[in-house]
Amino acid sequence: MKHLMYLIALLFLVACDSSHEIGKKIKEMESAPVTIDYSSMSCWINDSLITEKPWESEKGMKLISFVDSSLCSECNIKKLAIWNDIIELEQQYKGFNVVFILGVKEGMTSYISTQLHLSGISHPIYLDETQSVLTKNPHIPQESMYHTFLLDEKNKVVMVGSPVESENIEKIMLKVLDSRLKKRKGSEQ
Repeated sequence: MKHLMYLIALLFLVACDSSHEIGKKIKEMESAPVTIDYSSMSCWINDSLITEKPWESEKGMKLISFVDSSLCSECNIKKLAIWNDIIELEQQYKGFNVVFILGVKEGMTSYISTQLHLSGISHPIYLDETQSVLTKNPHIPQESMYHTFLLDEKNKVVMVGSPVESENIEKIMLKVLDSRLKKRKGSEQ
């Protein structure tokens, strides 16, 4: 029993330390604007390269979802369909965009574009062959749990986490959007 109590105490301390570390990393992310160098990335819809990208200059809030090349890009492309409900929020909120960025290894663009076509998602997806997202933003932690975040109009992080992986994160994101952006007429349910 005594060993069990020590184990529980140790787990509690690790959990508190972990929570403290997560908070510290999120504070660091909030400390500086996020730079997204769209010009260094190609943009695709299905298997088509897009040259005109007017949404890059749009002012407003952006939900960035970045997948690093060290993870299975093909696996993550197959999961994009679960984002459809979040993508639909672009039609509901004026000034809100979802930005998908896949960090891919150099020379993999052709393969990835085929996978994008097979995914059936018809939303712009940026391919970051130079890994510019993480190199230009050293305040973003390497761990993938920090790679989905909501940016305000000045590209400052206002929320960290994936709304498709957590109902609580989705609720928080919707509250932030409701408080900062106007809903488009006809989109209210």
